[in-house]
Amino acid sequence: AEPKIRPRSATIMAGVFDMKRAADIGGDKFVPAFLGGMPNEVPGRYEIASPIEYLPLDVPLTALHGDADQTVSVNQSRVYIDASTKAGSTDPELVVLPGAGHGAFLDPKNLAWSTALSTITGRAQTLL
Repeated sequence: AEPKIRPRSATIMAGVFDMKRAADIGGDKFVPAFLGGMPNEVPGRYEIASPIEYLPLDVPLTALHGDADQTVSVNQSRVYIDASTKAGSTDPELVVLPGAGHGAFLDPKNLAWSTALSTITGRAQTLL
């Protein structure tokens, strides 16, 4: 697709970057429910839905993830940023937040909230 508006940077909080990994290794129950089956049952859906399949990226990306996330493993972000770097993506960055859980990004009093805010505004400043 050729979108009319193209992103200039991305900040992802506690993202699921590899749907197959989430379902097979991570034991994620939401991904198979969302995609209508396990990776061996609907492999094409997993390929289309997984951001890791679309590397390299031509925009700066920051993955923010708490190391206490019990919903989405921090390894999703670690593996994605490693693959992104190896693929030659533009400026991939991983920020692991000690003690932050999955919902920490929703709490304005949490460090995860302020980190997300400063990351997004910081990236925007460099793009002016």
